[in-house]
Amino acid sequence: MTQITNEQLTVELPLCSIEKPQPSICYDWARVGIVTPHKLQGYGVSVRLNREIKAYQKFGIPLTFLSTTEEGFVNDCEVVCISGLMRRVSRIVGFDRLANCERIVRKIFSPGRLNKLSKSLGSKMAQVAEKREINLLHSDDFVGSIISLNAKNKMAKDPIVVGEFADLIHLDFMERFNLKYSDELVVRTKEMLCEVFDKLDFAFFVSPVDREIAVKELGLNPNKAQVLYEAADIDVPFKSEYSQFPRNVGYLGVLASWENPNLLISSYQNASRNFDRLDYTIIGAGPLMGQARKMAKASPGISFCGWHPYAEALKLASNTDIGVIASTKTRAMPSKLFVYASLGLPMVSIEGMWWSEYFVKRCGIGYLASPSSEGIGNAIQQALQDPAELERRGKQARKLITDEYNWYTRTNKMFKVYENLVDR
Repeated sequence: MTQITNEQLTVELPLCSIEKPQPSICYDWARVGIVTPHKLQGYGVSVRLNREIKAYQKFGIPLTFLSTTEEGFVNDCEVVCISGLMRRVSRIVGFDRLANCERIVRKIFSPGRLNKLSKSLGSKMAQVAEKREINLLHSDDFVGSIISLNAKNKMAKDPIVVGEFADLIHLDFMERFNLKYSDELVVRTKEMLCEVFDKLDFAFFVSPVDREIAVKELGLNPNKAQVLYEAADIDVPFKSEYSQFPRNVGYLGVLASWENPNLLISSYQNASRNFDRLDYTIIGAGPLMGQARKMAKASPGISFCGWHPYAEALKLASNTDIGVIASTKTRAMPSKLFVYASLGLPMVSIEGMWWSEYFVKRCGIGYLASPSSEGIGNAIQQALQDPAELERRGKQARKLITDEYNWYTRTNKMFKVYENLVDR
């Protein structure tokens, strides 16, 4: 474990498990700056960023982490805070408690405000980047890409700017707040995305659906876009033994509307009718946790574990027998899919989602269910009643991570693109 600290923050972070590259591989072509508004803790994007930071170090690439929320050190890498202004943006993204505060959303995410903010932050980023001789800026979202492009305009050297999109977060965020596609704010945001995609040197997408939208609807050159799926750690407390009487269902993640906590609870209640005992371990919290607890009052088998440090959360999840994904977001792949797989956990996922079809079904790592309490409950029941098949799919899920979707292979693919960009 290592720590990132400043006067307000002390957070333990798990180390990355990526092995050192072969000595013949030399990545001396880049000094990289990663740009993000996300905090360096949690289960989703920030976990990915921490693993990538460690990967850069193991591959010997000088890295500066350009954060808009905090500063300090992570994995011995310097974190430079370019502004605290973005904290208010980070605080509201994705939280249902502000679902009715459309006025706040419009104010913070208005194109005029974004342009003003990105120019200010771009100037500060340019100073940091030139001081550290950065020649490649890698942003992990739309806002960071705008800031990076503004920084590029103010730098004497011409850095490469790469955008990485876990999903088209800005449009996805607006959908959560029920803003319509005909709305002026959404229309202008799409125009800004078009401008960003026109100026980026390259763009990575976690979702093939987002890449298609970017190319077909937002004008991105297909030769400048690549799907780069999420990944997971290899060195985690994966299941080495599987129960012959599996009776523990697990959920790891936030309890928010897009994760359908009502469906999580009701599907368990449906499945539990067919067993003398069925436990449900829910690891995480969120704006709808109170609502979920109320639903679960009549179900003593449900345990709410709340938030835990990431390593502890993984250990809790590895003690369950099957993971559940009830998300119906059509574009962004839930990061928990690969987390479950890394633990050797087979999973139940909603049918019709691209990740369900591409990974869960095609790779044989779980079970598909209709988006209803009966559908998910029946899938859980089917899975637990065949321990041998459950174990087979769990081992297949673990193999998927060790063979292909780990941070070593993912970062290697990214660096090959970097190398081509820098050498062109």
